[in-house]
Amino acid sequence: MGTGRRAGLSGLSTRAAKGGGKELIMVSKFNRFIFWTHLICALLTAPVILIMSITGVLLMYEKQVVHYLERIPAPKNGANTQSFRLNDLLKGDQASVPRSITLSVDPAAPIVIGAGMRGPGLYLDPYSGQVIADPAAGTRRFFQLLTAWHRWFALADEHRGVGRMITGASNLVFLYLICSGLYLWMPRIWKWSQVRAALYVRPGLTSGRARDWNRHRVYGFWCALPLAVVVATAVVFSYGWANALVFRLAGESPTSGQRGGPPGMARQGEFGPPGQSTAPAVPPRPLEEYIQAVTASMPDWRTLTLQLPRAGEKAIRIDVDRGYGGEPQKRSTLEVDLESAGLISTQSFADQTTGRRWRTLIRFLHTGEALGLAGQTLAGVVSFVSLILIWTGVKLAWRRYIRPLFGATPA
Repeated sequence: MGTGRRAGLSGLSTRAAKGGGKELIMVSKFNRFIFWTHLICALLTAPVILIMSITGVLLMYEKQVVHYLERIPAPKNGANTQSFRLNDLLKGDQASVPRSITLSVDPAAPIVIGAGMRGPGLYLDPYSGQVIADPAAGTRRFFQLLTAWHRWFALADEHRGVGRMITGASNLVFLYLICSGLYLWMPRIWKWSQVRAALYVRPGLTSGRARDWNRHRVYGFWCALPLAVVVATAVVFSYGWANALVFRLAGESPTSGQRGGPPGMARQGEFGPPGQSTAPAVPPRPLEEYIQAVTASMPDWRTLTLQLPRAGEKAIRIDVDRGYGGEPQKRSTLEVDLESAGLISTQSFADQTTGRRWRTLIRFLHTGEALGLAGQTLAGVVSFVSLILIWTGVKLAWRRYIRPLFGATPA
């Protein structure tokens, strides 16, 4: 925002004018500094921000697209209910028992069993329990590639650190562009006519430069706050000091604050201490009884992940998600007694430390998922708007500063 003529900060300029010429010169120099750093930083980071914005738009509805494409059509014979018991999946020797079983409230969604001692996880037909190929394998690979481009330009492993360094620095610069752009947006004089011109797209502008300037200011202003959230959360991912700052602001040590994950995440210490059996054990009761205990407590669940107990454990851990995968405030972890199938404990998002809650929310505020479908849409929209800001800003810079270098007259 702000690659056109500088619109000064009204109050500061007025005080400077009253204070004399020296103060006015200082304000003018400060304005020029903000403008030129905004322009130069924008031009230098435009290619990187362009890639991150395009991939951000394409990743907007990743979870919904994958979920839709992985649904299994009901059998033609009309048997659209599960024809097997979950304990049938646990038959075989101990090494073949899966570590986890993930179920969805959607009857057409495949059952996912986590890796056992003998290989990767598998997808099962929700009606017959037969092993099937991942129904959305190609789509997952596509989104994984987009994510790799978004984070490190899909560089090879040995160059991934360089890619992360570039995207991290670009996010930090992008945050400066948003802040400096808001400063440059402010009208020279605070009159409604000038404020209105910076708030609404003006139809009928015949000059290409005027049109780009108007759109750059208007779109930049209205999307500044959500775009700042998306970019600032990315800075937390990119830099250890920013991540540590989140915990320190919550009054916690960065190390202690990161112990354990939020509810619904994988079991910590998966392999246990030396000498302890890590193979999952078959529970003594049907898995459906444990699920009934969870359903009685949280009837609105959408996804359940049963973490099969290890030998010697007295409870089965069940991760519950009442959202769509990106709303940590809707995740909980329940422990159910293996012998009685009675509920022992419930750990919700609110039970986490303040720092851990903030850090987890930051992860999903970046994609907008923490606010549900509306948040995802908003994050995608501001990513698209950033493309408009790049396009209009580069065109303004080209007309005013770059094209004249080649002997052309500015438009």
